[in-house]
Amino acid sequence: VKFGEINNYFFSFIFGWECFGKLTALSPRRYFASNWNRFDFFIVTVTYIGIVIDASTRIAARNPAEDGVAQEPPNLMILRIQRIFRIFRILRAVRIFKTAKGLYTIAVTMMSSLPALVNLLLMLVLLFFMYGVLGVMLFGHLCSEGDETRPGMEAVRCMLHQPPTLLDPHANFLNIGNALLTLFRIATGDAWGEILYACQVEVEGGIPRKVLGETWALLVHLLQYDPRDLAPADPRFLGADDEDAAIKIAMLSVRRWNETAYGTEDSPEWPLSSGTARDWVSLARMALPFCVTDKEMDQMEKANLAYCGEGIRCVETCGNPYLATLTLVTFVLVAAFILLQLVIAVLMEQLANQFGQDLSGHKKAEKDLVPGCDVLEKPVFARMVRRWRHNAERKLAKDSPVGKLPAIQEAESEENMSFADVSRRSSPFDKNIGQNGGNHQNGGAAETKDSQESTSNVLHQHRDAGNTG
Repeated sequence: VKFGEINNYFFSFIFGWECFGKLTALSPRRYFASNWNRFDFFIVTVTYIGIVIDASTRIAARNPAEDGVAQEPPNLMILRIQRIFRIFRILRAVRIFKTAKGLYTIAVTMMSSLPALVNLLLMLVLLFFMYGVLGVMLFGHLCSEGDETRPGMEAVRCMLHQPPTLLDPHANFLNIGNALLTLFRIATGDAWGEILYACQVEVEGGIPRKVLGETWALLVHLLQYDPRDLAPADPRFLGADDEDAAIKIAMLSVRRWNETAYGTEDSPEWPLSSGTARDWVSLARMALPFCVTDKEMDQMEKANLAYCGEGIRCVETCGNPYLATLTLVTFVLVAAFILLQLVIAVLMEQLANQFGQDLSGHKKAEKDLVPGCDVLEKPVFARMVRRWRHNAERKLAKDSPVGKLPAIQEAESEENMSFADVSRRSSPFDKNIGQNGGNHQNGGAAETKDSQESTSNVLHQHRDAGNTG
């Protein structure tokens, strides 16, 4: 018996005993009300089913032959099911979240941060797509490793390119898919300097190109004569100081290479299938170092020394150092140092909230909640009570008789004034009547005052009763 099988039986027994104990102590309804308990029950069930399948498979394999006929091997479907149930054993490690509070907090933080991380992920995808399209437009014409091994004259365009400056076949901007993969590699910082260098390749020494002494020496060695010694009327005449000397040397080298390497496309060393072919290619690279411009490629294509496909024009193989630096460096700054840092900041904020701290590590002040409430704070509740009392008092003052007394008193005063004017213009008998009426009026005013005082007392009693309630 292997050590792994003993461990499997031991832990299966422990987990099963724990599950049985919980089911016994708790009712099944209370036990399955917890998600953790459901998960534990699932793990235990899958573990024991896996043990049964393993045991049945071993018994079937060890069964002796019946009537001299050998037993067939276990069904492949049973073996696949057995492997699946073995995979479920890995879920036992998830149980550690129940006891490791710190690990559980981190897991909860990751889950609670998903909405914010989704928004950041969408922003990152948009950034990748924008720079991917920009990379295809700016650097989609650059040569990659393997382009120089194309058959026939299709190999010429990238064969003249210096091998150290070729892009990686899995990290280039040939299409949007490769561009996105290349940008992902750049964002991780995996040797993105090589990609930057390949995109910065330009013509060495400016235009028109100058033929160096070592280039001319190799040309003389391969031709076995000096073209400058020929008569100017000879088609083979060539001056080292001519403006088009470099492109002429390159075209001559490609023509001689084609004559040497023609028909050897199946060679594993193509396009450098022989020593002579390698020498002529080296001479062409020395004449046009690093890259080939649009004008030079157009001359070679017109001379049938380059071919890029039916109806496809051969373009330059040079990059742009300024655009390459600006594009790739800004992408690294934005992708690696801003968006990724934002992701870390979101996770830190969620983790600090889980521990009740702010981003500086200081513990947050606990909220003064109303007893029995999870959200309502005491200051908020006090403002609600003050506002309610203020509105209630305004409502009582508006609808009570006390609010209507000033209008009643004003009407009575106007009536008394008009009655007094009439009394002054009447006879002595009327004056006596007016005097008696005045006394009656004074008595009415007194009664009115008494009624006002009684009404005010009643309202105050109601208000005090409301405040007490």
